[in-house]
Amino acid sequence: MLIISWNGEDYGPNDEDFDWKKAKPIKPSGSNPMLGLTVSQIVVSIISALVLSLLGYCVVKMRKKIREVWLGFCTSRHFLKRIVKTGFTNFYVGRDEWLKYRTPPRLPDYIRQAKHSVKIVCYWMAQGTLEGIPKICADLAQNGINVEIAMIDPNSSLPLILSSDMQMSHEAIRSHIQTSLEQFAAIREELDLPVRERYIIKVSPSVPQAAIILLDSGKESGRIQMEFRLYRSPRSDSFSIELSASSKSKLYFMVERAWLGYLKDAKQV
Repeated sequence: MLIISWNGEDYGPNDEDFDWKKAKPIKPSGSNPMLGLTVSQIVVSIISALVLSLLGYCVVKMRKKIREVWLGFCTSRHFLKRIVKTGFTNFYVGRDEWLKYRTPPRLPDYIRQAKHSVKIVCYWMAQGTLEGIPKICADLAQNGINVEIAMIDPNSSLPLILSSDMQMSHEAIRSHIQTSLEQFAAIREELDLPVRERYIIKVSPSVPQAAIILLDSGKESGRIQMEFRLYRSPRSDSFSIELSASSKSKLYFMVERAWLGYLKDAKQV
């Protein structure tokens, strides 16, 4: 049935008081909401409905994954904040990453950053002597910076104890330590007495849990690099972390206090 709308009123074909010449059809009986839409509008409507349905389906299916990703992001953000607050400024997987990520990358330049003191703890210093660390430490001492180096005591039982772990004979370990000590001592002997007093070489009968470079201890510019060697692994497979005193974190002061204690207990040679 055809329905006609005129001035807000609907009229059918049997209404005698309606002027059919002035009227226009608007909708058939059982009206179709698509009537009057162009083909492109219909296509767009269908596509939009399909897209919305697909999005709804994806949201339902991926809700768990989205939640996991969001929780992972929040956890990572919280972990990063803890790391920064704790005073971590860098980490290195293997010594190769010193050259990639450390500032500055080379060991001599890293040590030269010190403004007040340099303290080093190690088994012995094979790489350091190759890079001229004994002479660099002497130059720092001449510039008024206090230098303190501690290695394991070659005359203690440590070379024998470490032999299995390091897969070296205890004679070879003892020889490496002795050679490093002699190189530092030879450079130190060339210094004037006042400078020599700022250049301290020590040995310890205790195994250091890591190789330590401590710059400017007790100062806000303080920095600690700790290198950990894995069991029966070469030094190239070690990993290192760096802490900064500027964070004023509990961890930094714990580590600093422990290594200052190690150096204090070591014996000067």
